[in-house]
Amino acid sequence: MKKMTFNKGVMFAFVASLFSTICFSVLSGVLDSDLLMKSISSVVIFVYLVYLMQCSNIRTGRPTIILIWSILSVVLVYLVDSFVLFLMLQILLIWLVRSLFYYSGAITSLIDLCLTVFSFFVAIWAIAHTDSLFASVWSFFLFQATFVFIPENFKADRKTATGQINEFERSFYQTQVAIKQLSMVRR
Repeated sequence: MKKMTFNKGVMFAFVASLFSTICFSVLSGVLDSDLLMKSISSVVIFVYLVYLMQCSNIRTGRPTIILIWSILSVVLVYLVDSFVLFLMLQILLIWLVRSLFYYSGAITSLIDLCLTVFSFFVAIWAIAHTDSLFASVWSFFLFQATFVFIPENFKADRKTATGQINEFERSFYQTQVAIKQLSMVRR
């Protein structure tokens, strides 16, 4: 199984930026710019979500996530007039998928939400200052690639403040050792 890494995220950022720029350049005369941007962003985000799920250890729920994303995307295309609002809702789906598939704690999920919001603002800043779709998509996914540095969960240190392992953990360990010894005797 493939594991998500920062380098893979950077490669995805480059490919997504290139794809978005080429599609926009080729199709800008054919389709309305709002519909075109919604379509391109939906395709790129869909591919990113599938890629995130492929690199995750969790196997259950993938078809459900794809179905929910598909329904929401179609509904959002028709109900949401603002491209920025449409994009924000799509980006929240990225955060939701990462929270479900990569994190087991609320704190790490909230850190990822902050990263996602920051990535969105960086992409807005990039498009405002460069007028480049490539730079905007690149900036967004480049910052998204850093999610691999967020731990799955912040676990408390196994030792207490005095440096001693607490009684429960000691008892739990002794029980495990006893069960292993009993299972070896019966063989």
